[in-house]
Amino acid sequence: MNLFDIFESTETYVLYFDGKPVATYDSVYDAEFQARLVKKNIPNLKFEIKKEVCSYQPVQLKENLRDWFKDKWVRFGPDGKIRGDCARGDDSEGKPKCRPLASARAMGKKGRAKAARRKRREDPNPERRGKAKNVKTK
Repeated sequence: MNLFDIFESTETYVLYFDGKPVATYDSVYDAEFQARLVKKNIPNLKFEIKKEVCSYQPVQLKENLRDWFKDKWVRFGPDGKIRGDCARGDDSEGKPKCRPLASARAMGKKGRAKAARRKRREDPNPERRGKAKNVKTK
């Protein structure tokens, strides 16, 4: 049995103000409550609540943790050059930005440089202890 088999379809309530959808709610009571709050401040605003049925299609994920561990992870610096395996090279280098090799190559030199600068801007102290600060690679 799949999780999505349990929740094949669900009902949502859409709140419309002047014919435009503005929010969705799981219960009609929440939608009515929010509409009344807005109606107090703007009395001439027309609202409507419509019930909609939303069905979900089961999605098969294509993730494999074993493949993730087999990827070769590399670090790169703010100059955009790939500097080797993902670990700090020496004490003067600072915090490394790491990505899988294929992903790092696909980013290009400018993209790698931008990501590494963003990482060092978020976590400037190279000697900081504690949990790693993960910074998105856009």
